[in-house]
Amino acid sequence: MFEICMTLIEEEYDKGAFEKLYNSQKQKLYYVAYRILNDEQLSEEAVSETFFSIAKKFDTFKSMTEEQVEAYCILAIKNACKNIIRDNFRDDCINIDDCKDDSFLSDNELQHINNMYLREKIMKLKYIDKEVLLLYYFYDLSLREIAKMKGISNAAAQKRLQSARKNLKFLLEADSYERC
Repeated sequence: MFEICMTLIEEEYDKGAFEKLYNSQKQKLYYVAYRILNDEQLSEEAVSETFFSIAKKFDTFKSMTEEQVEAYCILAIKNACKNIIRDNFRDDCINIDDCKDDSFLSDNELQHINNMYLREKIMKLKYIDKEVLLLYYFYDLSLREIAKMKGISNAAAQKRLQSARKNLKFLLEADSYERC
């Protein structure tokens, strides 16, 4: 993949800069991808996609600071991972009517699939809804802890959670309607 990326860069000086960036960021990006995807092959795919997208617009990196380039790389790898999760989720959808026995998936696997699906939908919500749902359901914080963290009353935290649930339910129902 590295060779393909290098063909996208025209200037010899830029090729050297890209190679330096590649060597300095490859392991870090792989680590981030692996933490998200928990799969070696998918993590390598995400890293390749990230560097391919960087190579396509490498001219824009000339004006960036080192910190900005690193931040861009981290953001790009996270987006590549999200795309892979979304694509794999669609590919792994199973037609329930074709299944005679549901024992092929363990409870943990079913829970993982449900969590991935919910996270994907939650990420489409407004920040305030996304934040309270993730804190409550995925990080197991109580309403009291959320209220303290956000500097609001317990009642306000409860209201935010109710509103976020309502918005998530609307989004899930709309998605369900689209699938029919």
